[in-house]
Amino acid sequence: MPLLGNFDILLFATHSHLHMEAVMGDLGWTMRQRLATQTRTGLQARDLIWLAALGLGLREAFDLEKLSQAIDEAAGRIWTPVLDVMADCLEEMARAGLLGLSDEGFVTTAQGRQSMSMLMALPQGGPAGCPLGQVCLRLKMSFLDLIPLAERKQHLGPIIDACQGELSECRRRCALCSTQGSFARHWLRTEEEKLLRDLGLLLSLLGQAMVPSSSGLS
Repeated sequence: MPLLGNFDILLFATHSHLHMEAVMGDLGWTMRQRLATQTRTGLQARDLIWLAALGLGLREAFDLEKLSQAIDEAAGRIWTPVLDVMADCLEEMARAGLLGLSDEGFVTTAQGRQSMSMLMALPQGGPAGCPLGQVCLRLKMSFLDLIPLAERKQHLGPIIDACQGELSECRRRCALCSTQGSFARHWLRTEEEKLLRDLGLLLSLLGQAMVPSSSGLS
């Protein structure tokens, strides 16, 4: 069952505007519960498609090809979701009212904006150094400027926690492995230096509590 499977149940409960607001309140509670009780799971592959689509739809109208290109630009060659799966996700989001249709393609609705904010608050589905963790980090940073200023500290927190965890793990590997030679130790130190740079940037953004807006994905 995908992480966002409850969206359809909640958002299809009613079509009235007043009831939709109540449903979105329940949805927020569900996502907060997910964040509080299932932090080990984090965002999985299908959830990242939702995040990419909702973020892209706030920047511009898009179709399946544009979504695929946007994910490819953010993820590089680390991760390429199957087109059929992306199409299914778009259908689910449109059916749930998170995406609307314009003449140019899909656009993110007001409900979709709230859902994207909830996804941004969830932890990533793996360490910052693993492939899925890297993609999650890149997508979150791609769309962080779309999050209201007051909420950015909340969303930077899980990213910083993941980076600190990866840094601790890198140092643990470097200290405990008795079989590594000088080249391996040098490589681990290089990894540590990169993580320190990333962490420094994230802490700087946290201190500023502001990321300048941009028109692109990065």
